[in-house]
Amino acid sequence: MKELRKSQIFTLTLLILFIGWFCWFTLSEFFPEELFSGYVILPVLYYIAGLLLIEVLYRVDKTKPLKLARTYLVMHLLKFIVFGALALFFILALGVKTKVFIGVYAIYYLVFIVFETWVYYSVEKQIKKMN
Repeated sequence: MKELRKSQIFTLTLLILFIGWFCWFTLSEFFPEELFSGYVILPVLYYIAGLLLIEVLYRVDKTKPLKLARTYLVMHLLKFIVFGALALFFILALGVKTKVFIGVYAIYYLVFIVFETWVYYSVEKQIKKMN
């Protein structure tokens, strides 16, 4: 399980670095007037959320599959609420221009959903392999 965890953290790191660089490059090259100073917060928060997901799924009792699924769904719901509130904060409190920000935010969110699903699937696969 430790090898899987290391692999997931490495993949998360590469993914966040790539998406962060890609979105920053796209914003600075094509939408420089809509570049916002708090951009760096997005990749950092998604990286922290990914590390939390990996750590919680690693520590949950794997002998009870229902508990693992419930934990994953609760984390998914919490992520949705927290990042939705964060998006509203950026738009309403910081006055970030909406169209480009929503596009960047959607890219991060969709990529993270794919990563999240892959992490859960690989944990389930590892559990089946161990049994």
